[in-house]
Amino acid sequence: MKTVCRKLILAIFVAFLIWPMAASYSFATDQGTSSSFDDPANKMSGLSEDFSLDGLSAKAADGGSPLLGDECELALSVSGNAGSVRYKFVWEQGGWSRWGSIRQGEPSASCPWTPEVTGDVNIWVDAIDSAGRVTTRKFPVHVDACRLSVDGGPDLEWSPGMKVAIRAAAAPGAKLKFVWEKDSWAEWGVAQGPSEATSCAWEPTSSGSYKVYVDVSVGGFSATTVLPVSITEDFSLDGLSAKAADGGSPLLGDECELALSVSGNAGSVRYKFVWEQGGWSRWGSIRQGEPSASCPWTPEVTGDVNIWVDAIDSAGRVTTRKFPVHVDACRLSVDGGPDLEWSPGMKVAIRAAAAPGAKLKFVWEKDSWAEWGVAQGPSEATSCAWEPTSSGSYKVYVDVSVGGFSATTVLPVSITEDFSLDGLSAKAADGGSPLLGDECELALSVSGNAGSVRYKFVWEQGGWSRWGSIRQGEPSASCPWAPEVTGDVNIWVDAIDSAGRVTTRKFPVHVDNNLSNFTSISVEPSYGSVSAGDTVAITPNLIVRNNRGVKYKYVWMRNNWNEWGVIESGEDKSSLNWVVSRTGDISIYVDVIDTTTGQTLTCKKDCYFAPEDWSYDGISVSNTFIRPGDEVSVTTECTGDTRFLNYKYVWSRNNWSNWGIAQNGSDASLSWTPDKPGEYDIYCDVSGSDGKVTTRKIHIGVWDYSRITAISTDGDYSWGVRADMGTLDAEKSGQFEFKFVWAKPDWSQWGVLRAKSTTNDAYFNPSDLGLSSGYYVLYCDVTYPDGSVHSKSTQVYYNPIGSSTVLGVSRISLLTWLTSHQYDSYYLGTRYSGGFSYDTCLYPNGSPRWDGYTGMNCTGFVAHAYAAVGGDVAAIGRNNAHSPWAGGPGGGGYINAWRWYGYACDSGCKMYEFRTVRDMLNSGYAQKGDIIFFKTNGAIDCHIGFFWGDTPYENKMWHQILPGNLIGPCFNNANKSEYNQSVVLIK
Repeated sequence: MKTVCRKLILAIFVAFLIWPMAASYSFATDQGTSSSFDDPANKMSGLSEDFSLDGLSAKAADGGSPLLGDECELALSVSGNAGSVRYKFVWEQGGWSRWGSIRQGEPSASCPWTPEVTGDVNIWVDAIDSAGRVTTRKFPVHVDACRLSVDGGPDLEWSPGMKVAIRAAAAPGAKLKFVWEKDSWAEWGVAQGPSEATSCAWEPTSSGSYKVYVDVSVGGFSATTVLPVSITEDFSLDGLSAKAADGGSPLLGDECELALSVSGNAGSVRYKFVWEQGGWSRWGSIRQGEPSASCPWTPEVTGDVNIWVDAIDSAGRVTTRKFPVHVDACRLSVDGGPDLEWSPGMKVAIRAAAAPGAKLKFVWEKDSWAEWGVAQGPSEATSCAWEPTSSGSYKVYVDVSVGGFSATTVLPVSITEDFSLDGLSAKAADGGSPLLGDECELALSVSGNAGSVRYKFVWEQGGWSRWGSIRQGEPSASCPWAPEVTGDVNIWVDAIDSAGRVTTRKFPVHVDNNLSNFTSISVEPSYGSVSAGDTVAITPNLIVRNNRGVKYKYVWMRNNWNEWGVIESGEDKSSLNWVVSRTGDISIYVDVIDTTTGQTLTCKKDCYFAPEDWSYDGISVSNTFIRPGDEVSVTTECTGDTRFLNYKYVWSRNNWSNWGIAQNGSDASLSWTPDKPGEYDIYCDVSGSDGKVTTRKIHIGVWDYSRITAISTDGDYSWGVRADMGTLDAEKSGQFEFKFVWAKPDWSQWGVLRAKSTTNDAYFNPSDLGLSSGYYVLYCDVTYPDGSVHSKSTQVYYNPIGSSTVLGVSRISLLTWLTSHQYDSYYLGTRYSGGFSYDTCLYPNGSPRWDGYTGMNCTGFVAHAYAAVGGDVAAIGRNNAHSPWAGGPGGGGYINAWRWYGYACDSGCKMYEFRTVRDMLNSGYAQKGDIIFFKTNGAIDCHIGFFWGDTPYENKMWHQILPGNLIGPCFNNANKSEYNQSVVLIK
């Protein structure tokens, strides 16, 4: 028990010992918060001491806000259980940059305070309860050096010589100095020097925004109070009037009065007037600053002018306003106003008001000076009489010269000529609607002022797809018209007034045809059977309004116009008798033509006429074996009714390789002379009135020894030889004998291939005869029936080292294919393609891609021709050997030339390699159709094509180069110098 008492006494002692420390520490450690020390006794008893610091008032001795150096009363408002509370007061400013203790902890909730600073100050209060707990509160207070005011308040209205009373409430004994400034100290002055006087009288020099300063010194403290004072001088420039001496608008060179309308406080304002025009391109001073708000002005320019007014108040501040004014050279008018109605010979009075003594010149113009004239020359006369030549939009100009100034006034004048095109009637001569080609009357309905109007008439149809002029401009509102078309037509009328202005109106008119309702044709008799040779009456059924110039054309037709003819035509043939000369299913057409207008109507009648009876007995010829130039006679025999038969003779040579019509008509016999040898067939087509054709033919052999032919089927190793007699009939006749001989061109060697006989063929095989390569001449002597001998020859080239194939395909097939296109543009001229793909390099002109694209590279040309005769290009595309590169020849497939070389090497073809093109040609190994491959080192592009020489020595190649496919000398376009290159012949 003793120990517990000792501990309790010790705790109470320590609490009392440290309480002052805690109370003074609170401002420095926990400003604006509450802190306390726990009382063990309170904890044990559970007693509370609740209170609240509700506010703080700070009043100077005069009841106003605190003043520098003037003791004021701080009064704390407290509620709750505060009987044991003590209060400590401290002031601070600027976040404790300046501070001071007011009072230590005492029970009174108020205390006196003499401020040492001005501005916003914080009063900190520590309220310490009986247990030593501290509650801290901050209360803001404002301190003035003095309380400053002016009589009438800080917003004053300016008046000249005004005096302003300035008053300051300050601490007793304070010394006060009154100072004013304006526009950031651009102007300032001392209203009253330092003294204890608390007021002074201040005389401002002008309106403006001022600040009044009072420097206060009291009790060793000093500060300044500022009061903004506004002295306004508000006024408004409301408008400007400008009147000439006659009360009208300003005139050039004529003094006018400028009167400014001003409202508000403008007693001290001075006014400056300036004029400008065109953005200050021209300007001048009217008057410098003076108190009067009006002034005289003599304008020096015309048009829109700006009057600028500077209003300068007592402070020299300038208020600027712009007022637009219009100045005329003169005020222009015409009697009756500017909108007049046209009448021929009219006179218009023009009047002008101008400055006294001004010289005036009156001028008129129309259509941007297309027409113009002087109504009156320069004078002081202010009016004149003007005679316009026509209606229209005019401008009247008056040139004014006065006082050294000159200008022009313009007045638009409209002289109208109003009229209306109300309608149009169109009637034919018979009073009906207009008729094609028949003159009708066009009558225009017009109202209004149309006395000077001229009228032009034009027709059009189909949106001006067809049109024509009816009449040029004339005063009459009606005119004749002969329509050139039928259907809906537009009549366009241009109405041209006195001024040449055109008013256009469109009037729809319908024009009818002379011919109509052609619906049928009558053929009589309409019953029973009509046969060839019978007479029928043909009558067209239609309406013809005017028979003048109407023509009829009668036509028969069979087999959908494969056969047709004109029966008869002419005028006055509204009906026709026809002796039937065409039978079977016949259509009769009748064209009815109005020759005046070109109108044509057509109708048809389908009929059946029975054919006649006849038979085709045969055809004969005077000679079946003749020579060119010999005449033969051909006769056709027919029996029965032959009145309507037609004989058509046609000749055919060598199975229709040539043919022609020798004769066509009613003559049954033909005299005919062939001009070339050959196997001829003469045909005769015989047809009756029903058009059905029966044909017979007869053969004629026409012979002539024209040449000897030698044909090789084994790649120029051997040849079959025969004489070309034009017809096999010559050989079959046994009347001719043939002898075949071979020889070197110089006859150093020769021999007989076949002795004289009636057999027309021989066989030449140089190998069997032990002959070497070279040219040989083959001869054939033909003995004619009259015993005469006729000889002809041909030359061949024998090459024992040739081959019958080219890289595995038939040489003859390859040559036949290429030769068939040697003279067309199937390959030749095809553009070069660098695409290096199947899709871009395999399309000659003669076989374009699906979208029309054409193009080949060199290998694409060879591949296309090779594939065309059955070559296996796919196998070539798979070869990757024998190129200069270890990894193979790269892309392109079978359009890569190196793969052709590799394939040739691997397939065992005959191949010959030469250093140059000249070496290849000199070797004699080249054979037409061989593939030439220009083999390079890989750094230079290779090339490929076909040897195309007719002999081994002819420098000719068919290949694809840039820019296109051609036949020409052998070369690699990429390496014409033949550097690092060899030439490979592939057979």
